[in-house]
Amino acid sequence: MRKYYTLLLLLFTIAAASAQSFGRSELKIDGTYDINMLIYDVWLRQGTTANITMRFNQTPEGIAKALEMVNKMLNENGHFVENPDIFNSFEGKDLDRKNPDKIHYSVQAGNSRINEGWVLDDGSVLQLLLGACNYEVNVLNAYK
Repeated sequence: MRKYYTLLLLLFTIAAASAQSFGRSELKIDGTYDINMLIYDVWLRQGTTANITMRFNQTPEGIAKALEMVNKMLNENGHFVENPDIFNSFEGKDLDRKNPDKIHYSVQAGNSRINEGWVLDDGSVLQLLLGACNYEVNVLNAYK
């Protein structure tokens, strides 16, 4: 019986050691990030680092998906999108967080760039990055 408990403890430890998360938000990784491959709406690990990335289509719908995901993950962890901890850069003309169309057209016209980050006590950082060349969400230190 003791062997079974030891084995279960070992399996649990291995699973916990390779868990990917942003605080209480569990994340499922589906591959490795490659800058040359345009893979969208899937969490990808950045090489052998502890960081992961999800790209979104460069459309208003892509921004809506990214903002929805960020809001959900922040809510699960008791944070708010309006209060970033780092990279507090929501810059541009006539930007409205609730209007993905305006954000998209302002970013694509080169008038805006969004780079915001939220830090949790466990050391992970959620980053929203919307620029002319990419729309992505990153979790830094997702592997614990």
